Amino acid sequence: MPCAVDRCDAADTSVNAAACTAAAADSALLATDLADYLVGRKVPFREAHHLVGEVFALAEKMTKPLDQLTLKGLQGVSRKFRADALEVFNLKQALAKRTAIGSPGTKEVKKQLRRWAKRLD
Repeated sequence: MPCAVDRCDAADTSVNAAACTAAAADSALLATDLADYLVGRKVPFREAHHLVGEVFALAEKMTKPLDQLTLKGLQGVSRKFRADALEVFNLKQALAKRTAIGSPGTKEVKKQLRRWAKRLD
């Protein structure tokens, strides 16, 4: 039997904002954005994917999160990384770029929250 969400269920739900923020702060979540950055610089996706894999391996070797690598570190993998590559790791900017329906972008999430709040009232 399908489970229905009603006002009682929603009223009993809480969000731990600190835990959500900590989980979203994992810069590995933005690895795709780093590939998108390279594609935006005219690097073929296959190559961009490979380079991001190398960057990820470097971060693991150095036991650092991706966003703690330096420009010098990125450029040690490829000269195709420029100073603005580090901006990829700004979570707020990354989410602002996600505007497709159903995406995790800030505006889309707020829109869906409003939609569901109406349906549950």
